[in-house]
Amino acid sequence: MADRLLVFANAEVKKLLKEEFVTVAADDWYQRRRKDKVGEFFAKVVDQSPRKGVHTKQGHYIFTATGKLLGFNNN
Repeated sequence: MADRLLVFANAEVKKLLKEEFVTVAADDWYQRRRKDKVGEFFAKVVDQSPRKGVHTKQGHYIFTATGKLLGFNNN
């Protein structure tokens, strides 16, 4: 949790996230059970991460609008 506090306390990081990214928060349990287009998109993103094949999909994902995974972290 300390790493999140340090990263999000950084003014440059907050500015970059605010100006260049759309932030999304979602319920992992619900998202991985969806049987619609949103669920398919979620699966496409997480299947590119180290979480593929793992029961939980929780974490921080950075991805493009097309679903290409750019980064993942779950610290």
